[in-house]
Amino acid sequence: MIKKHYLRSCDILLTAMLVAFASCSHKHQYPVVLTTIDSLCESRPDSAQALLKSIETDTANMAKDSRMYYKLLTIRCADKLQSFDPSDSLAVHIARYYEKDGDPNLLPMAYYYAGRTYYELNDYPQALQFFHKTLESPEIDNNLRIKRVAYSQIGNIMLYADYFDEALENYRQSYHCAIQMNDSLNMVFPLRNIGNIFRFTLELDSALVYYQKALHIAEQCRNSNRIAGLCVQMAAVLSEKKEYENANNWLTKAKNESPNAEDMTFYCIAAHNYKLLGNTDSALFYCNKLVNEESYHAKHDAYSEFVDIYNARKEYDKAYLYALKFKQQNDSIEALMAQENVAKMQAIYKFQHIENENNALKIQHQRDLSKTILLSIISIIAVLCACSVFRSWRKNIKDNNEKIKVFEQTIALLEIKKEEIQEQRDKEKEMLVSQLSSVMSERQSHTPSIRETDVFLLIQNYVNHNKGLKNEHWNTLSTEINKLYPNFESILLGKYGISETEYRVCLLIKAGFSPKEMGILTNSSIKTISSIRKRLLKKTFNVNETPSQWDKFIKSL
Repeated sequence: MIKKHYLRSCDILLTAMLVAFASCSHKHQYPVVLTTIDSLCESRPDSAQALLKSIETDTANMAKDSRMYYKLLTIRCADKLQSFDPSDSLAVHIARYYEKDGDPNLLPMAYYYAGRTYYELNDYPQALQFFHKTLESPEIDNNLRIKRVAYSQIGNIMLYADYFDEALENYRQSYHCAIQMNDSLNMVFPLRNIGNIFRFTLELDSALVYYQKALHIAEQCRNSNRIAGLCVQMAAVLSEKKEYENANNWLTKAKNESPNAEDMTFYCIAAHNYKLLGNTDSALFYCNKLVNEESYHAKHDAYSEFVDIYNARKEYDKAYLYALKFKQQNDSIEALMAQENVAKMQAIYKFQHIENENNALKIQHQRDLSKTILLSIISIIAVLCACSVFRSWRKNIKDNNEKIKVFEQTIALLEIKKEEIQEQRDKEKEMLVSQLSSVMSERQSHTPSIRETDVFLLIQNYVNHNKGLKNEHWNTLSTEINKLYPNFESILLGKYGISETEYRVCLLIKAGFSPKEMGILTNSSIKTISSIRKRLLKKTFNVNETPSQWDKFIKSL
């Protein structure tokens, strides 16, 4: 008991000394125009930026602390107007300045924008360092706005790394800051982000609760863009719950609320819902909207929907074409995801090592600070402080080792999850190819054979005698083929615009003749026949494949 009481007394003494030192610090005073600009940054950043430009030449005559404040406000305005340049190291330079001798009240803001710089450069470990420094600043409670956005940024990084519990906690902290500020509009974002986490973890009912809560606040604030965005999120969850009509009602509400509502997510949900509701015309309309988006994922989802729709309509040639496009897009996305997963794991592992090093530096800093303070007090306090620092050091090392173990286990789990996803996708691709092959085989099994006709026997006789086919026999063959396969001629000549020679080669492919037999009947070489088939594939589908791929297409008609 005596030892604990003594330690507590020492803590009080040290705290009093630090407060005394802080009270001796210089109180910074700035030009009125800079404080005015600071007050405008949040609500009217364009006006703040105009004021900054108007006094740019006057900054040369300002004191150093005012010049640094001006630079910090320039970064804040640019970030608010989404014209922030992360390649510029100015924000990091400013943070270093405020660490040493700048105004401590501006240190949290300087740390935050240094973190934003690294965040935009995708250097998440360094970004986390500065965001944590932001929250650890003694003056952070005097700037709830910076505290709110710092928690939000940390939540975004944790969500990127799939640490949902950590992301959830940081978004909740951001929400509490907005409550303390009585800032209704900025309560919407953390509530929406919490809903997103529950959606990602398939807790759909919980996701709906938070989206509705955010929507209620957005409606009270009469912010149409945020209302529309939340309506789309509601539609996404309801679609996942297979409540397609209800989901479409929310999409309609979003579209009526704001013209900006129709984005990639909107199109994807609408296309999927209308397909499952049997309204294929509307589904195709939104699929075409998705195809025009630049995103790989948008095109991937569109091609998948196209395959389902055209299979249902029995337009198998179109289904086959989009299945090929879907496969190409899927391969591209898998390659990108593999790169992203590797980058994500490397970032997480790098963060742990940086955090471990930083904690060691913090411990060293604490030791140095303790030594400086202990020179002015009695020796017994110095011994007690050294013991306290040593205990803290041991605890931090133990905690960091445990965290590293957790991250290594997480990386292993991510690798397993990646392999499981790859296996599932391979199965889906095999199933799709199998379904298409089954459909084509079924069509061929129910179709009468050309080999049963008289004209086939006649042409075979020409082949046996190594003779070319006469014009009247070409016409007879075309007639028989179009009897057995209606619209064969109209599809090839009308839709694809092929020549007479190319059409004759297609007739022989459909009749089942080999390239060598085609060469005899058309008085051409086998090489010429192969060239014609490959040219048709390029002309029709704009792909460079083997001539046999064209044969498969002709046989599928």
